[in-house]
Amino acid sequence: MSVIAGIVDFEGSPIVTEHGAKMMAAVENYPADNVRDWQDRYTFFGCRNQWFTPESVNERIPVFDKRSGLAITADAIIDNRKELFSELNIPSSDQNRVGDSLLILLAYEKWRHEVPKHLIGDFAFIIWDSKEHQVFGARDFSGNRMLYYTFANQQLAFASTLESMLTLPYCSNKLNDSWLAQFLVIPDTTDCADTELTVYQSIHQVPPACSILVKNGTVSMRRYCTIENQQLLKFKSDEEYIEGFKEVFERAISDRLRSKRGIGAFLSGGLDSGSVAAYASRLMQPAGEQLQTFSYIPESDFVDWTSRYYVPNEKNHVETIAAYCGNIQPHFLDFKGQSPFTEIDRLLEIMELPYKFFENSYWIRGVFKEAQKARLSVLLNGARGNFSISWGPALDYYASLLKKGHWLRLMREIKQYGRNIGVGRKKILSVVGEKAFPIVGRLLPLNDESIPTLINQTFAQKTDVYQRISDLGYDLSGKTLISGFTYRKQHFKQNYSWTPTGTCYGKLSLHYGVKDRDPTNDLRVIRYCLSVPNEQLVRKGVDRALIRRSTENLLPDSIRLNQRSRGIQGADMIHRMAPDWNEWLNELHHMQHDSLITDLINQDTIDQGIKTMETGPQPDLAFNLHFKVLMRAFILYRFLSKTAVTC
Repeated sequence: MSVIAGIVDFEGSPIVTEHGAKMMAAVENYPADNVRDWQDRYTFFGCRNQWFTPESVNERIPVFDKRSGLAITADAIIDNRKELFSELNIPSSDQNRVGDSLLILLAYEKWRHEVPKHLIGDFAFIIWDSKEHQVFGARDFSGNRMLYYTFANQQLAFASTLESMLTLPYCSNKLNDSWLAQFLVIPDTTDCADTELTVYQSIHQVPPACSILVKNGTVSMRRYCTIENQQLLKFKSDEEYIEGFKEVFERAISDRLRSKRGIGAFLSGGLDSGSVAAYASRLMQPAGEQLQTFSYIPESDFVDWTSRYYVPNEKNHVETIAAYCGNIQPHFLDFKGQSPFTEIDRLLEIMELPYKFFENSYWIRGVFKEAQKARLSVLLNGARGNFSISWGPALDYYASLLKKGHWLRLMREIKQYGRNIGVGRKKILSVVGEKAFPIVGRLLPLNDESIPTLINQTFAQKTDVYQRISDLGYDLSGKTLISGFTYRKQHFKQNYSWTPTGTCYGKLSLHYGVKDRDPTNDLRVIRYCLSVPNEQLVRKGVDRALIRRSTENLLPDSIRLNQRSRGIQGADMIHRMAPDWNEWLNELHHMQHDSLITDLINQDTIDQGIKTMETGPQPDLAFNLHFKVLMRAFILYRFLSKTAVTC
């Protein structure tokens, strides 16, 4: 894991040494075991390398190979090392000495511009090919590592951080109108559907699953990986699907346990993080290693206001998992005094751009900080699990059975499902009917509250933002009228789906020197899960059936088979913000009239939101849509206030 930066001049002009030095100085506070640079007259490569796997210790990055004329700097951890060793004919005696960056370089020699297709893992790298006089680079398929760049006057500059880029004289901090407009319009946690843009007009980024080639004065971007249209598996028995999953999932976790220090994991008490922890702890047990888990819990004086279905405090679930697995040491963190409001300035500094995930911002950052204190190298999580290992929406599956006329199977499933979740068949059938025939839903009064419009309509027209995001494949009409299976396909098809989690975890990793690793986001795991037939994902009234069956004897049944309650994070947000409520309201009133943001945001929405908040810190405002848009606007406002030049 590394912080990288570099400059390549294609016109034959000497590199200004001071520029490379400033790029590296901008990130000197990031943890590093080794700091190196390589340069000649026309090229500068720098790297702050963090050693966190056995192979990375004493790895020399950047490196220039005189024989091939290739230089590389990389922020990478490659998981399919065994396969690459075989395909590249690397002797077993040399394999422990081959770091991941050198492995990428050797793979590039064999496959050239096709090399990203052969890599499994998290990576961002740049290769200077002096013989071909070209630069080639790539970012991993889900954007877990950052790669920013600019190309001006025949000079390419790139870096892991925006801060490094902004030290260059040709990188202005003038903000990007299109990025800001998309941030305001898109209702989910996606910041921008145009994944080449950044918040700064002069700086671009290599999108997830894309490679960059700079040659003959031209920058070209190519998407090398799409995840769709997987061929369905056709096994003879149910057990074969389970065994196949276990094999690929265990391999994904095992590959992520490479660490020169301890291993930690997020553990919420649910299926995704629970499955990751259970598999990891079993794999670590023979070596006598203990998995350190970190679980966010509400403050001790929080009063649960939610329905019986939700569990805001999953401490009991975590303790049950830890006791069952045996070699898990749980840590419970209540982050007393911290809230989405108190967290803003810290997270803006780390993220370098406005963010939307304020609901869990304080405890995600807090876990990274605690893992750093514990001197861990790896922090496992199951963030992609909802779309991979634990996919299996029962109601959407039943809707498909209804549309196909499979009545007997449908009624048998609904009877079992109703018994499992404690809900009558009539109510379930009503929901299934609406999902099967959504056109009927359009003719009925809408029950779901839509998110208030946050963007100023004059600004929207100026940027043509609605047409732009439509052209990029983002559908603003709402996702409640499409099936879950269609939504899942869209999630994997569009690379903007990956950017929120990838950027968040990637930047926190660099800042704290602890590498996040998500086996539920492993490309091999995702492809396997997408190839499993739907009837294996929902079976006998059990949703998310694949992971439930695959964790038998690994997770306690009270967790594994639970369909009657669900953990919910963020229910204590208002409780946490209550001490600062009046201060927040005062700042919101100031924001209403500040020219920094008034031309960007919808004043009617802000006015209505503030009126709602003036009723006081009521607990159920935690999931109020007015609260959501106000917090997003306020985070953007804080960012603008810290930025010298606006749009």
